[in-house]
Amino acid sequence: MMRSHQLLATAAMLTVTGACTATLTPAVTTYPAEAPVDYSQLATMKHGESCAVTYLFVFGPQGQATIAAAAQKAGLRRVRYVDNRYENQYWRQRYCVVVYGQ
Repeated sequence: MMRSHQLLATAAMLTVTGACTATLTPAVTTYPAEAPVDYSQLATMKHGESCAVTYLFVFGPQGQATIAAAAQKAGLRRVRYVDNRYENQYWRQRYCVVVYGQ
């Protein structure tokens, strides 16, 4: 009987924590562009990515999700565009910063 209660509690915990999501607000991730921006150049630009990972919503973050780390990985001297990506799975959350430049 005790074993079935433990399994039920574990299943409930996984269901509740698995439904969590993150919302990145535009106020934090959007910056005004002073001049017209041509995104067609992105395919030809060098780009770098830096990520931070958290496991089970507790262990982490591991890694650096920063503009400086992403630029250093790509060998960029000048960053022109910055983007981000967030992946949320039941057991892992991953936040990445992607930079484009020269």
